[in-house]
Amino acid sequence: MSLKFIRQVDKNLALFDFYVRHNGKRYRERVRCFKSVAEDLHRKWLMGIFSGNAIGRRRLFETLDEYIQWSKAQKRERMFQTEEYHSRLIKEFFGDKELSFISRPNVQDFSAWRQSHGAAAATTNRALATLRFFFNWAIEREYLLRNPAIKVKVKGEVQRVISLEGWQILEILQAANENSRPWVFLAMFAGLRRGEIGQLT
Repeated sequence: MSLKFIRQVDKNLALFDFYVRHNGKRYRERVRCFKSVAEDLHRKWLMGIFSGNAIGRRRLFETLDEYIQWSKAQKRERMFQTEEYHSRLIKEFFGDKELSFISRPNVQDFSAWRQSHGAAAATTNRALATLRFFFNWAIEREYLLRNPAIKVKVKGEVQRVISLEGWQILEILQAANENSRPWVFLAMFAGLRRGEIGQLT
């Protein structure tokens, strides 16, 4: 069995190879993590293999379904619905493969697939965000060792800027009821989203 340092990825992260033979089978995993946690991750990986419950051997569909149930219980309804929609796209593209078989190039291919079906950069990035959240959740539960969606993002996302005339602003404020008027004012002049405004209350 071995834990082999491959190279430093950036200031914080490094790349390692985990390798072991067990019961006539070879297991290999390439992991991107902090140097300080590499040995601990390697031990957990070995324990999973020796116990017959190797980390990363779980199937995508059952794990994603479990994540979506967790999302439903923990997140706001709108976020849950978004992630549920993205989960169907993720299943359609990746199929029911083992989690450890999903690589960074696979995630990049998923991004390209979404764009080839007409998804804008912002829409594709939201789907990628769901993937990142899912993989981080799986790592926390020791279903997976690494997040292949880290830093995968579509460039060129354009932020829309809308300019309102004075009379339009006045009409919007007059249409708002007295209780919501301060929040409408914040949204227009501070650029806060609904969720950000909600955190102020």
